[in-house]
Amino acid sequence: MQFFKRCVCLVVALLVTSACATTDSTYLQIVESIPPVPESQGRVFFYRASREPKKIRPEIRVSGQVVGRAVPNCFFYVDRRPGSYSVTSKSDAGQSMSINVRRAGVIYVRVDVKLTQVSWDLLLAIVPEKVALEEMKNTHYQL
Repeated sequence: MQFFKRCVCLVVALLVTSACATTDSTYLQIVESIPPVPESQGRVFFYRASREPKKIRPEIRVSGQVVGRAVPNCFFYVDRRPGSYSVTSKSDAGQSMSINVRRAGVIYVRVDVKLTQVSWDLLLAIVPEKVALEEMKNTHYQL
């Protein structure tokens, strides 16, 4: 029984840590290996270029579904069918935004964490491609 409990704890720990796994590769190093946007879908990149605060890694949700975490100095992307989606995260401010995914289009969402006196707020912003690519170039790919 004790062995079983340890195994369950180990599996849970692995699942939790793998949800936040990142690679050593930066955006610039892997940009050529990122698959093209599927023909019938659009792509949304989420990135957090800042390195602080390190311990705050909120979940990012697209229309209620968790798609990743806002990990400092990391990026990830999701592909979605064309349409309107809400982007939310759990923070005291409860900020949300709408994005309109277009067929074969790409949207860049910058995620910033703002510390307040008692907590933190998550700030989401759609960023022009040129700005986003410059800010993302040294961020790491989040698995």
